[in-house]
Amino acid sequence: MKSKTNIYYAKPNTIVYFLNVLNEEKIVNTGDLGNEHSLYPINHPEKNIIFLYKTNELAWGENHFFAHNRGGLYIFVYLPGQDSMFGIYGDDIKKKEFDAADFSAKGNNIHLS
Repeated sequence: MKSKTNIYYAKPNTIVYFLNVLNEEKIVNTGDLGNEHSLYPINHPEKNIIFLYKTNELAWGENHFFAHNRGGLYIFVYLPGQDSMFGIYGDDIKKKEFDAADFSAKGNNIHLS
């Protein structure tokens, strides 16, 4: 059985929810990806970002995310630290699955069909 690699892409104008911890207080900041591209790769290996998990509810400080009707909330982390997390709603994400061997061989030549 071949190993699979999932690459997640954000759609244009996606709002990114940065899950920060400042002085032991959980804070949410937001950012917008803009609309220059049709899709934005999130966890491409060159970006040092890893998909952690998907959830339907998340409490972060005073913020509560309810994602049952939005395809879940996808949580990612920048490496090497674990304090650089962010979330994107599932209805703003497209997932493309690659065979791990093919993905490694192709390198940066990743295209969505």
